[in-house]
Amino acid sequence: MGSSTGTILYFVVLIAIFYFILIRPQQKQAKARKQMLSALKNGDTIITNSGIYGKIVKLKDDYFIMETGPDRVKLKLQREAIGIVEKSAEKERPDTLEEPEEEIQETTEE
Repeated sequence: MGSSTGTILYFVVLIAIFYFILIRPQQKQAKARKQMLSALKNGDTIITNSGIYGKIVKLKDDYFIMETGPDRVKLKLQREAIGIVEKSAEKERPDTLEEPEEEIQETTEE
C-alpha cells in the first residue's frame, strides 16, 4: 500500500514540474505574441520571421501590406509572419508638447 502512494505522488510531482517548466511559459509566450499582433498599427516598423524589415502601410484582419526599402516596394503578407515590432508608430509621436522652461533672472542689490 505504501509503494502505490509513493508512485502516485511521484507522478503528481512530475506533472507539476512539467506544467511549471514547459506548459506555463509557453502559454505566457503565446499570450504575449497574441497581444503584440493585436496592438499593431499603421506606421509600425517591423521585422518579419524571414528577416525582412519594413513599415506597415495597411492592416487587415488576417494580412497586412508592408513597405520596404528606399524603392518603397510593397509586400502583402499574413499577419502571423510578423516576428518583431521594432518601433511602434505610437512611440514615435510625443505624448505632450514640452514647454520651455522660464528663465529666472537673478537680481543683485547694491
